[in-house]
Amino acid sequence: MYKFDSIIKYSEIDNASRVSMSALINYFQDAATLDGESCGIGLKYLTEHHLAWLLSYWQIVFDKVPMYNQHVEIETIPFEMKGPFGHRNFLIRDEQGEILVRAYSLWTLTDMAAGRAFRVNSDIADAYIYGPKVEMDYEPRKVKIPEGGEKMDSFRVGLHMLDTNQHVNNAQYINIAQNYLPKGFEIGQMRVEYKAQAKFGDVMVPRLVEYGDRYAIVLEDENGSEYAAVEFLRK
Repeated sequence: MYKFDSIIKYSEIDNASRVSMSALINYFQDAATLDGESCGIGLKYLTEHHLAWLLSYWQIVFDKVPMYNQHVEIETIPFEMKGPFGHRNFLIRDEQGEILVRAYSLWTLTDMAAGRAFRVNSDIADAYIYGPKVEMDYEPRKVKIPEGGEKMDSFRVGLHMLDTNQHVNNAQYINIAQNYLPKGFEIGQMRVEYKAQAKFGDVMVPRLVEYGDRYAIVLEDENGSEYAAVEFLRK
């Protein structure tokens, strides 16, 4: 487990003074990577062993949205590692300890040289400090989006979208998807399923689908194969 304190800064808010989704995801990614560093299995260890934790799924639930200038505590809690998979929760609390945001994530340990999943070994599994699984309404990890919807203009992946693994950073898919939400859409929950790695120069085609209180943006290639499915539940 790992936690750190912060304050929601002006550079981290949207046009309604709420923490932006990209800033929120960055907080979670920082907590996860700092957790690894504190356990001695951080970026240097992973790079030397040609390994990387690739994100497969997010579910983020908003009890309350953190606001500008609010003091918060960000905590990450790994609670299970099995096969190549790591299961990890996140919490954001206010100064009084009230939970504002809770999240579940699924990560796949990947041998980047071989291009395949790598079973978590004892060096990695035994290094972490585990905690109890956070109480929340867990939805299925498969984000099933109805067929149809509206296809939007395609675009190419730029260098600014990439991370150290040389593919599109997981937060970038969410940034892209948010651009297509209707004005005034208040997010109560977000789920993302990552299906394929988009790299520099790849073409993305957004497909928008609305169903019930949910609004989804599926990011596909030119042949209709999915890179990621991002689903927002209206609050």
